[in-house]
Amino acid sequence: RFESGGGVVEVYKLGLDPTFVPLGQAFRTCERAQRNKYRRLKSKAFQSLHKHVLGEFEPFVKDDRGQISGQLTDHIRDLNFLDDRLHKFALGLFDERYEKNKSAMEREALPERLQN
Repeated sequence: RFESGGGVVEVYKLGLDPTFVPLGQAFRTCERAQRNKYRRLKSKAFQSLHKHVLGEFEPFVKDDRGQISGQLTDHIRDLNFLDDRLHKFALGLFDERYEKNKSAMEREALPERLQN
């Protein structure tokens, strides 16, 4: 107990303070809450994926592209022109670096293939 400007203040000994929580206990409480949270999120994710895994979902295949109108396809191409330019640039850069390092890669020793 000590007196401050506003009156008498009670000071509890360590462990006797009703608001005191040992670090280990606080950690276990937090860990339990996180574990429960991620368990809930994981089960929620699997609930939305089960239809894909169980075959209830029809995937989009190459033959289905005929269902997309030509106008929409052209619009998508118009929006993706920068992606196409970037892809062509990256291919050129890759080919250039490949040719530059081709001899070094050919000299690189690869391990023997393992027998099964």
